[in-house]
Amino acid sequence: MSTLIIFIIICIEFLSHHIQSNKHINNISLEPDDEIKQPLFADDATYILNDNSDSFYIIIESLTLFRKTSSLKINKNKCTVLRVGKLKQSNVHHQKEMKFILTSDEATTLEITFINNETF
Repeated sequence: MSTLIIFIIICIEFLSHHIQSNKHINNISLEPDDEIKQPLFADDATYILNDNSDSFYIIIESLTLFRKTSSLKINKNKCTVLRVGKLKQSNVHHQKEMKFILTSDEATTLEITFINNETF
């Protein structure tokens, strides 16, 4: 395994630990004892947050710090923000300079498509 790949894995592990342990980043709860914040696979990360905009800003701040310290960049063409719940009809664009793809319909990550449909 090349040194560069090992470096990337170590950097992503530090980022993951930083985000997972940050109590100011609010995830969503599935059950009383289950929560989900960040599924990871190789160099793909998905962040599942509640509707607290502070959590979104802290994630962006963490990713910016990660970029500055590791020299690894976010592929903004693959970054999609799926607005759900009360934010579904929102036209608020957080972090405009990041140029994320914003949608209220569906988003695909790790080969899983999340559809924003209120009927089950």
